[in-house]
Amino acid sequence: MTSRTKFTKFQVFVIAMLFTLGVAFGCDQKVETTYELGDKVSAEQVINALADAASFVPYDQSQKDEWVSVEHTATVPGAEPQIQAYTDFHTLAREISEDVLTLTFASKQFDAERNLKKEVEFDVQLAIQQGLKNFRNKQSPQGDKTTFHELRTYSSVVPAPREWAEKPNCGDIPKCQLNTQVVEFDFASQPEDGDPTVIHYEIHYTNAITPYWTLAVLNFNIGPFPGHVKACLSTIMDDGNRQSQPVKICETVVDMIMKQP
Repeated sequence: MTSRTKFTKFQVFVIAMLFTLGVAFGCDQKVETTYELGDKVSAEQVINALADAASFVPYDQSQKDEWVSVEHTATVPGAEPQIQAYTDFHTLAREISEDVLTLTFASKQFDAERNLKKEVEFDVQLAIQQGLKNFRNKQSPQGDKTTFHELRTYSSVVPAPREWAEKPNCGDIPKCQLNTQVVEFDFASQPEDGDPTVIHYEIHYTNAITPYWTLAVLNFNIGPFPGHVKACLSTIMDDGNRQSQPVKICETVVDMIMKQP
């Protein structure tokens, strides 16, 4: 798999949002902010769990002119989720040559008012006969002072994309719910002094939405990788006033266009 343009989606967004939310809401409510590290797992175990869950997605079935809209929200205790941005993924082309499938996507980043901020194109190349091998051999963002913990995988359900839930009969989505395969894990970074910084991830994959590809899951840069229907990170931040507060940042598919193969 290759990307035409190097692209890291919202790599700085998370850090900026932690600071902004801390200034806006950090003093509103005192909450428990203690993390305890659980069972340690390897980076390879995490990547393999993500690959297994992503195999639930018909990742090689993206069709030209399909489209997915992802909403980015941030939430702190005592406040409603705040919409921060949108990212739309457009399938521009689908070509097969010598048993290699090439999918071309445009990723369009918008602010909360839907003003276009950035547009990037990237290619995903898949060897048709390799299946999961296409995206299993990934490098994780693990270093000497970072570790993974509390890996869990299970089945769940999430609501249908918001715009589809408003369609008659929920756009033919049964019970207006999507079955998902979920991966949860903690990512810990240990500084020289002080407590570790821990980020908890919860990532949902489904076969019931328009398949798309992304280059990152929140700030977990493992792409190109099959797109998720929902992904959230939870962590504890310093609000700038020496008070620690939890924050939850999510990416959720809210609309889509799906074509028949």
